[in-house]
Amino acid sequence: MTLLINESEVENLADMPMAMEAIEDVFRMQNSGAAINSPRRRVSGGTTTLQLMGGAVPGLDRIGFKAYVGGVGGARFIVNLYRESTGELDAIIEAGHLGQLRTGAASGVSAKLMARPDAGVAAIIGSGYQARTQLEAVARVRKLTAARVHSRDAARREAFAAEMSSRLDLSVVACATGREACVGADLIVTATSSAEPVLAGDWIEPGAHVMATGANRIQARELDAAALASFDLVAADDIGQAKIESGDLTAAVAAGDFAWEDIVPLADIAAGAVEGRGDPRQRTLYKSLGITIWDIALADRVYRAARAAGAGAEIAMYQTVQG
Repeated sequence: MTLLINESEVENLADMPMAMEAIEDVFRMQNSGAAINSPRRRVSGGTTTLQLMGGAVPGLDRIGFKAYVGGVGGARFIVNLYRESTGELDAIIEAGHLGQLRTGAASGVSAKLMARPDAGVAAIIGSGYQARTQLEAVARVRKLTAARVHSRDAARREAFAAEMSSRLDLSVVACATGREACVGADLIVTATSSAEPVLAGDWIEPGAHVMATGANRIQARELDAAALASFDLVAADDIGQAKIESGDLTAAVAAGDFAWEDIVPLADIAAGAVEGRGDPRQRTLYKSLGITIWDIALADRVYRAARAAGAGAEIAMYQTVQG
């Protein structure tokens, strides 16, 4: 029987510690070949765009895909989770909250592996859908003393600062400009839908770790040319996907700031094959595109938690399997 798990059940079953453990584990599997990602594909119908992402995690006996639509009616996400060894469809999972958790968790893993151990001041540009789990994850791996947020909408950034100050028991200050938020920060997250750069190179201090999580279309960039040229180490979640989706990295490669061969898979750092930081003054970048093996790894844990808790609704599917 296939288990249908809805959004409210995911919110009850999954949290940031679960997500971070799942994502760090699957990064190590990606390094060893026990997790295989397939880049996102998009098709537009005019007012709505369908996006499809597939992957296999034989290390978890999982294979599956995430499908989501976005347009004037908002965004809707779903994960189909199959057993890799048999092809059985174990679960269909609403994946809005799951996606927020896994994206934030990946940035948190990058901060754990690449940021200075004493990093204490965080800045985030963006106060929307993904921003909350980004800051939550970073706060789990570094002892933050302060955080700052900037976004275009003053009311939204003030609301974000108030909510996250209470949630994290941390002083989160809303800033009128991106420069004000970022100068002096040890950790910087960009989590925007902007097509134009929102982070300038002269805002990035020596020793800072940047997590660029927006701009997953080749035409979009969150970092300006000076920022991209300033990094001593650049990591990405999937180099193949970056080549077709990352406007930031393709621009930097075209400018000669670094070559594709210089970009390190975060999976290699997670597995200990590459050092995440060689010097306290290095500027480091993690470019996040969002990859399906994260969804599958976290969906697997949500499915097992749902089975243990008696959550979800069983539905009969594929009663006859064609051989």
